[in-house]
Amino acid sequence: LGVDTLEHRPNYDFSVFMEGNNNLAIGPGSRMETHSLKVFLWANGNVYTQDYDALYPINQMSSGNTNPFKASRSFGSTPGAAVLFNEDALEFVWYPGGGASACEKIENETLFKNKIDKNLLYMKYSAYNGWEYFAILKDKTSDKVYLARFTVGKQNYFAEITDAPIAQAEQFEVSENFGYVFYSVGGKLYEYDFNLKLNKLMADYGARKISLLKFQYVDPGYYTKNPRYIEINRRLCVCTYDVGN
Repeated sequence: LGVDTLEHRPNYDFSVFMEGNNNLAIGPGSRMETHSLKVFLWANGNVYTQDYDALYPINQMSSGNTNPFKASRSFGSTPGAAVLFNEDALEFVWYPGGGASACEKIENETLFKNKIDKNLLYMKYSAYNGWEYFAILKDKTSDKVYLARFTVGKQNYFAEITDAPIAQAEQFEVSENFGYVFYSVGGKLYEYDFNLKLNKLMADYGARKISLLKFQYVDPGYYTKNPRYIEINRRLCVCTYDVGN
């Protein structure tokens, strides 16, 4: 819908994600991220970006190879670019935006290999520490879980998350203010502080299932117009439902 009068805008419709007679937006677990006038869409192992009515496939192999790869459902997107996780190669790759035909290798390996041989559980591009990617990874053969923080040019942190049930987590979110990792297991909400390596049970909703964790990002430019946005930016939204009802 249009921003001001909510009129229907055909060029915003999901029909723009058609390829032949197939609607690329349809598929189990499809998800969308938006930044200003750009949309990132994951569906069926592919990631697409759409700017107005221009559709560019970005599920391309790293280092200029144009063979498609299976992308993780979780990725970190900026208003123009994104870091994806290649599930075929178990590797982080960089999509530079601008309708580029392929992803690129990331050359920043000081704390961990970008071709990491682990499964990605979650990834987000966060404003914490001047903007960086948070990635939560799990060993392929054990319940060991790791937190990685990095930019395309520099790796900032990599360590195991210990004494926590995070291997069974279903929902994740990252605090833009403090870098806390929130996650849920069933009806329990946990917070992990990587500075203190401290894991806390924050809330227990009993038999209710947590279906969404989300911080609503508000651009800092709005803070000077209305200070209440500072508080909104700090609040974690937790959605739950009764599985039996």
